[in-house]
Amino acid sequence: LRAFTNNNTSILELNEASDDWQETVVNGKWSKGTAGGCINYASWRNNPQIRMIPEEDGEIVLILEQDLSSENSNPMSIGFYVISKPSDNERIWNMEPSDIIQKAAFRKNTVNLCRMNVKKGMEYNIIPCAFSPWDEGSFKFHAYGFKQKIILKRLHRTKQDRRLRVKGKWDENSAGGCMANTSWPKNPHLLLDVRDKPVQM
Repeated sequence: LRAFTNNNTSILELNEASDDWQETVVNGKWSKGTAGGCINYASWRNNPQIRMIPEEDGEIVLILEQDLSSENSNPMSIGFYVISKPSDNERIWNMEPSDIIQKAAFRKNTVNLCRMNVKKGMEYNIIPCAFSPWDEGSFKFHAYGFKQKIILKRLHRTKQDRRLRVKGKWDENSAGGCMANTSWPKNPHLLLDVRDKPVQM
């Protein structure tokens, strides 16, 4: 249980009154390359992802807290999505709205939270994000389990994941526009060669 006040209330006193709730915290950051925005943007895949593993069945509380440093004193609109762990990869690369088990609707606030029921033996992926992909900042993600510890683990991109990313550039010699323009062949061209079994991309 956490309390946010504008006075000097001691958080230690509040925690001592709720020892049944066990807290786990991970730190993260939205920056260039990891600020993907909400699922309205294809870049949502760039967001940090967190694996969550409950020890028991029961209700938990999840809280996303953004860091309001001197460089970023105004709160961004933040939220997060919870889905089941994918079977074919550590990180989530494809997601439909129907895949979302729980979410915290985006709010322009320092913290955002939701409650959900979890099952022992299930693993979940959490995607904390700012609403817009150009919003950058640091955050903490808290999980509170009632008489149980919730395992949280940051999921890092694998070498294979990184190989799927190609950097490019449009300049005066390579900016051709869409196919409605006769100059479209000037655009960068990429060759996708799939040498393994068919996969979804």
